Amino acid sequence: MTLTDSLALSYYRKVAGINPEHGICLVQHQETGKFYVQKTLNIYNISVFRQPMEHPLPGIPRIYEAVEEDGALTLIEEYIPGTSLQELLDAEKTLPEDRVIEYMVHLCRILHSLHSCNPPIVHRDLKPSNIVVTSDGILKLLDFNAAKQNVLYMLLGTIGYTMVFWVCLTMKVEDASGPRQLLERIVSLLILLSVIFFTANYRGIHSHTPLCRSRNLALRILGIVIVDFLLVYFFIMILTIYDTIHL
Repeated sequence: MTLTDSLALSYYRKVAGINPEHGICLVQHQETGKFYVQKTLNIYNISVFRQPMEHPLPGIPRIYEAVEEDGALTLIEEYIPGTSLQELLDAEKTLPEDRVIEYMVHLCRILHSLHSCNPPIVHRDLKPSNIVVTSDGILKLLDFNAAKQNVLYMLLGTIGYTMVFWVCLTMKVEDASGPRQLLERIVSLLILLSVIFFTANYRGIHSHTPLCRSRNLALRILGIVIVDFLLVYFFIMILTIYDTIHL
């Protein structure tokens, strides 16, 4: 963190916690008195935030500060008062058809602006709780923590997952037939997918796992290896239990 970054963040005073467990709070600028949202992220893609920070996009919170330090990213975002779509659904159960159509049009416009970026930004966590309806009925899309911006990675990921499914579901299993052969194929698939998802930190799962959320790289790697081993052991035990039952 540079001196300029440190000075910029020092102007924001914490007012209230929004989601303390995930490092999200409401802050107030001490000179202007305006309110903002401050987020501290341990898992992030800085390029996802840089682009809308330099070129604000309609329908998403404007980003005013993005400061990296010790493997964490501190964001200062526009505070958008309103009601989440999830809260509206919980309160009203069903929404009028014309309002649903209006919301869908707004949301499609927001997604179009994101996908039109170069390279495109994919939100990856689109759900009612991440959509806020302002007092004047305008939709805003929040929470870009899971967003990705590299199309090549998405293409390679699709190819990789397809190969994993194909190999596991078509592999020949020696000394096994019928249900046992099918079970071994499914278990092999679950082992590979669970190890891939955890190692790649799917949906920020490392932040909820001891050691893996450490800022020490060696401890994080150790935590990943331990959990991967436990996952493999768990699924192998399923096969062992199956064999014991059917002896």
